[in-house]
Amino acid sequence: MSCRRVLSMGLVVAGLSSIGCAGAADMRPSPTSPSTEQQADSDGNVARPPQPPGPEPPPATGTCVVEQAQWAIGRPASSSLLERARVDATASIARFIRPNEAITMEYSPARLNLYLDEQDVVRGVVCG
Repeated sequence: MSCRRVLSMGLVVAGLSSIGCAGAADMRPSPTSPSTEQQADSDGNVARPPQPPGPEPPPATGTCVVEQAQWAIGRPASSSLLERARVDATASIARFIRPNEAITMEYSPARLNLYLDEQDVVRGVVCG
């Protein structure tokens, strides 16, 4: 046997081997083909199994009591002041609102809003 013939046969064998591997890959289920747990309707659409619900938002500890956080007026803004005012007002969440700052306007009875002036001093305390 000549070298050329051996080389040619080696290439043929390698080529056939790769075709065989490619064919095996085609046997795997595609993401759109129904598995044993999924059923396709008459149009071929796959019904997905029910998904678990997303994480629950933190429970509201109660409504905000603005009178219990009035002490914050006149004090400089800080993360510790915000947290102390939130706890004192029994609010679930609290935020600072700076002048001309864009904010969400939905009403939340468990939220404490601390309005700041240009020097980051609390000028107003409101629930909502």
